[in-house]
Amino acid sequence: MKNSIKITLLALLVSLNTPAFEQINVDVPADSPHEECFFLDTETVINYRYKSSEPLDFNLHYHDDNGMTYLVDLPKSSSSENLVKDLINKQVYCLMWFNSTTKNAELNYEFSLEK
Repeated sequence: MKNSIKITLLALLVSLNTPAFEQINVDVPADSPHEECFFLDTETVINYRYKSSEPLDFNLHYHDDNGMTYLVDLPKSSSSENLVKDLINKQVYCLMWFNSTTKNAELNYEFSLEK
């Protein structure tokens, strides 16, 4: 009994310290974007990865008074993963994919925001 309690507590501690990835599957129509945005108000890093059935133009950017600033820009990419650090606090950041092909694309991605 004591061993099962220890194992349960250990599993709980590991799960609390492991960032949870939010997993999303979407269809991106031809000549269309898909964007996932979030506001960061504390020191955070963005960990993301994706795969798509068609090459998509991908970028990670943030919005400010001057428009958009691009941190990652990958044209015609069907997969990538990255951990982005040194982000500016109190900004809206967006993961964005654009399907410039003539076919619909299946996009599978996941990300976590880690402090």
